[in-house]
Amino acid sequence: MFVAVQIPYVSPEIAKQFPIPANSFCIAPGLMSVQSRGYLRMKTAQHDGPLEIQPNFLAEQADVDALYAGVELGLELASQPAFSELIDRWIVPPQRLAKSESVAFIRQSCSAYFHPVGTCAMGIGPESVVDSQLRVHGIDGLRIADASIMPKITSAHTHATTVMIAEFASRLITQEKDMLTTAAEGI
Repeated sequence: MFVAVQIPYVSPEIAKQFPIPANSFCIAPGLMSVQSRGYLRMKTAQHDGPLEIQPNFLAEQADVDALYAGVELGLELASQPAFSELIDRWIVPPQRLAKSESVAFIRQSCSAYFHPVGTCAMGIGPESVVDSQLRVHGIDGLRIADASIMPKITSAHTHATTVMIAEFASRLITQEKDMLTTAAEGI
């Protein structure tokens, strides 16, 4: 999936290497079916203790290959006549790169798509945190209703799915409240 934005959309590390004009236009590829898996772990048993965050970006060759294809497609799109009046010059990368150079650039510039999921995955296995009713295993009265419950990332933007999870949670909570009210009235 491509994100096309009219801002200098790069990491701070890349911005240090390339002088990027404020009125930049960016066509950035993003992987929607990522094979690499990262993790988030607590380093201590303390609830407010430090975390170990390991994204494992591009750990799987399939992700490198897919992102390389995405960069090439983005550069091909930027080379089309329809963009000729919008683009004075390429900035990042400043020119077409050889495949090995492009892969090195991809590894250096890769970042999160800002849609993390799965840190509190729904399910019944040992790694799951919530059940099918969004209740946290082993803790009464606590539900989680955000993208963290998705066992894996969706193949598109996570916003719509997260809204659906929130709507589902509101229905569960309302139904539970109605059942408690009905039970209390019957006493």
